[in-house]
Amino acid sequence: MKVYLPAIAGHVPTEMVQCISAFLDVCYIIRHADITVNTLKEFDTALTKFHQHHEVFPTTGVQSDSFNLPRQHTLSHYRHLIEEFGAPKGICSSITESRHITAVKKPWRRSIQGLTDHIGQPHLPELTCRFLFDQLNPNAFVTSDQITLHQCPQITSPVSAFHSATATFYVPSDESGIHSWNAL
Repeated sequence: MKVYLPAIAGHVPTEMVQCISAFLDVCYIIRHADITVNTLKEFDTALTKFHQHHEVFPTTGVQSDSFNLPRQHTLSHYRHLIEEFGAPKGICSSITESRHITAVKKPWRRSIQGLTDHIGQPHLPELTCRFLFDQLNPNAFVTSDQITLHQCPQITSPVSAFHSATATFYVPSDESGIHSWNAL
């Protein structure tokens, strides 16, 4: 994107080029895989420059209302979020946003039978009812496999599945070098 700046220089106001340059700097800094204290200082400097120059858009008539788009507003929260949760490593909020839109717009079957068909577990309704009995009656003298199915709680409301997964990958740092693998 840095090639964009020379292409627009001279065709738009200088302050607009400076604003876009600062915005690109912010974007490039945030996409670093490893963010240090110095990286955060660079981020703060670039973000300050962006905020100093962004008023050029409403003053030149490019943006008539307040120049505070949601994704640009979130930049002010990035430092705190990085300090709390670490580097985003290039993850973009629009990924989860698009998934949310798809999930909301696409109708899903929300019955226990629909979930049974989806995951291919024909005994899911029975297993779920028995699981609920054991959860609701932890001090019972009998377990769910010792009673009939009609004595277990029945599921009559819609069922939602919340898929989640966590993966942790460990790789050697650059300091170890490629030759350290040969020693193993």
